Amino acid sequence: MPIVTGELTPSQRIILALDVDRIEQALLHVLEIGDAVGMFKIGLQMLANSGPSVFAEIMQKHSRARFFYDAKFHDIPLIVEAAAKNSGRLPGIEFVSIHASAGKDAMARAARACPHVKFLAITALTSLSDEE
Repeated sequence: MPIVTGELTPSQRIILALDVDRIEQALLHVLEIGDAVGMFKIGLQMLANSGPSVFAEIMQKHSRARFFYDAKFHDIPLIVEAAAKNSGRLPGIEFVSIHASAGKDAMARAARACPHVKFLAITALTSLSDEE
């Protein structure tokens, strides 16, 4: 499914966080919820266990799946650019997170390397207190 433009339906506005350890758990959620959400978020928890093949595996069960790849890239510009380029090759990826503290150059290089993906800049993690 291409990036949605124009007016979104209520279900298209929902991103379901698949914050589970195993692909089998994620697939159960995908099959149960399916078209009731507009996108699935895949983050480090799932990727560390299942790897990037998780996107293709989900698409085998839900061919119209769209993804927010919550990788929170944070590295030197060259590495962020390469990671963005590689992420753009994964099926169904529409959004990728990147730490704003990686800098303007890293964010710009990511956007140029993968123009069909929208990058979301993370400025602060919600778990941080005011003191931190």
